[in-house]
Amino acid sequence: MAIKDLIKAQTPAVQMLLHGLGAAQARHPHAEADDLAGRIATAAECAGIPTRMITPDSDWWQAVSPMVDWQHSRDESKVITLQGLQSVTKDAPPDGWASPVEYLQAKIIAGDTSDCIAGIPGAGLATAAKILRTAPAGLDGILRGDFAAKGVVADRLRTDASRDLLRRNRQIMDWTCAPVHDVDQMALWAYPEDLPTLKRTAETYGLTRLAGRVKPGMVNNPEHSDLRAVWDVVVTALNWPTPHPDDETA
Repeated sequence: MAIKDLIKAQTPAVQMLLHGLGAAQARHPHAEADDLAGRIATAAECAGIPTRMITPDSDWWQAVSPMVDWQHSRDESKVITLQGLQSVTKDAPPDGWASPVEYLQAKIIAGDTSDCIAGIPGAGLATAAKILRTAPAGLDGILRGDFAAKGVVADRLRTDASRDLLRRNRQIMDWTCAPVHDVDQMALWAYPEDLPTLKRTAETYGLTRLAGRVKPGMVNNPEHSDLRAVWDVVVTALNWPTPHPDDETA
C-alpha cells in the first residue's frame, strides 16, 4: 500500500482523536497540509496572533518569523525561533541560518530524502548555503547563473538539467509557489472537549500511552469564553466560511 493510501486510512481515527481533544481542524479538498499551515501561520501573524507549528517536518521552518515558531512533535525541547535558526548547527553553515528563506533555498538545492525529493548530487545543506551566499539574488541568481561559487557542485548548478531540478523542487517545497485557492472550499471547525470519547478511541486503536495522558484542557478549546475572541480573530483573518465551532456541516 502506498504511503498516501496509508495516511488516508488513518485519517478517520486522527479526526476522532482531535474531536475528543477539542482541537480545531482545517481542511481543503485540494491543498496539502503544509500549504494550509503556511496560510494559517501567515494569516495569524498578520492578525497579531503568536503561532506555534508542531511537526517533525523542518520544511515548515520557512514560516518561522517574529510571531511564528516551530516545535518538534516528538520532542518538546526542540523549538526553533527566528533567532534560534542562527544557533542550528546540524547540517548548517558554521554561523547557522541567516533566515528561513536561506534554509528553504538550501533545501531546494540539497533535496529532501525524507520526502523522496532529489537534490543536486554532492550538495548538502551547508554546501548549498555556502553557494547561495555567493549569489546576490539567492536562488533566483543561481537559476540565472549569477553566482561566484566554484567547485564540482557549483559547476553542476550551471547546467540546464540542474536548473530544471531546482525549479521543480521550488514548486514542491516553497509554500509561496502553491497558494491555497478556492477559499470557499475550506473548512475550519472544532468540537467541545470530550475526554471519555477520546480515551475510548485511543484504547480502541491501541494508543494506551495517549489514553493515559489525556487531561482536561490539554488543547485550547475555542468554546472556552476566554478564547472565543481569539477564535473569531483567527477565522476572520483566514477568511474561512465556517466560523462557528459547532458547525457540523463543514
